[in-house]
Amino acid sequence: MGKTNMDEFAMGCGATDGMITGPVINPWSFRIKYSSSDLGEKTPVVAGGSSGGSAAAVAAGLCLIALASDTGGSSRLPASYCGVLGLKPTYGLVSRHGLIPLVNAIDVPAIIASRTADIAAVLATWLAPSSSRARALDATCCPLSTSQISQMHTELMRIATTSGREICKTPRGRLRIGIPVEYHVPGLDTEVSSAWDSLASRLSDVMHYDIQLVRLPHTPIATTVYSVLCVSEVASNMARYDGLEYGLRADRNLSSDTEMLNSTEALFATTRSEGFGEVVRGRIFAGNFFLLRSQTNRHLKAARRLWRLIKQDFDEVFTKVDFLLTPVALGPPPRLEDFVKLDNRARTTLDDVCTVAVNLAGLPALAFPVCISTSTGLPIGLQLIGPPLSEPNLLSLALEIEDQVDFPYLVNFQSIIDSI
Repeated sequence: MGKTNMDEFAMGCGATDGMITGPVINPWSFRIKYSSSDLGEKTPVVAGGSSGGSAAAVAAGLCLIALASDTGGSSRLPASYCGVLGLKPTYGLVSRHGLIPLVNAIDVPAIIASRTADIAAVLATWLAPSSSRARALDATCCPLSTSQISQMHTELMRIATTSGREICKTPRGRLRIGIPVEYHVPGLDTEVSSAWDSLASRLSDVMHYDIQLVRLPHTPIATTVYSVLCVSEVASNMARYDGLEYGLRADRNLSSDTEMLNSTEALFATTRSEGFGEVVRGRIFAGNFFLLRSQTNRHLKAARRLWRLIKQDFDEVFTKVDFLLTPVALGPPPRLEDFVKLDNRARTTLDDVCTVAVNLAGLPALAFPVCISTSTGLPIGLQLIGPPLSEPNLLSLALEIEDQVDFPYLVNFQSIIDSI
């Protein structure tokens, strides 16, 4: 059991904002293809965030499975950047008990692993009878019956012990896979687009699934809606860190202005200034602005109305298709030195555009690697999105795709498994 690095309070999309531990380095940095003009400028690339340490640890072969969280893509983006798999479960399927809250309405525990079977095994463990008490303590859990949970547990254990070829032999109807046109966003890298088209063609021609173009008209506003909802809940959740109940408390002897600690409000301000990084402080300020009485109707309530429309888009599209196939990131992982120069808003726009709508809709999604970029030598990932509580079917499809793709991982995970 080990701890992995991450962005402070899971607020970030690069795992570069750890105040104490520093940035996470993507293990694929050592496999980058540099042109002759890059000589002398070889810099690492980001691992993605906020759970970048978990993805990097799995990709480097330090572990087979790592826990993560996913509020806006925090498990799927690093999984894609690091060439491994990341599952964001349905909101409410797994207990959030023990998870430090960021955005209560969309936070979920997540899983990062090198194989679909391992993700299925961990999710099955989370749904085992022994986890019933944790579910009972979490008011956000879906009201599932014992038989429903037991059935899902059984299906997940079957996936964990079955190969992709055996799954293909299981009789089932012809799956309908949707390709949302809104995910063809400006700035989408040509190699990512090509990998997306290539897998869609393989699903149709080789696996004989029905591929359809679908519309999710409110997806383009998802990042804006997410930003307002996120910072508003962050301001509320971070209010507990005031230096009185628990956590850091500004030291009179170390503070640059001891006079400032003579009032309770001054203690709050000094403690929070010393204890929070720039990104966290920025989100708290923004959230408190949106929570002002004069701004609530204009921003927060409007975001909540649009949130419902985003969810309705997915509800409607899943009456026509069984799953959606989309990119995870617009391109390969950026260089660390370039990424840290961007402000937080620019980072979110760059990295969260393909992931946050899934969180707002509370749906399960799995990021998985499909190929290596011919220009950079870095992994390219895609994601499958399913309707609520479709994890067994989602992972079954992923197991089939995994068998077809045969992605070249950084390390030989099978040899590690065989040696255990």
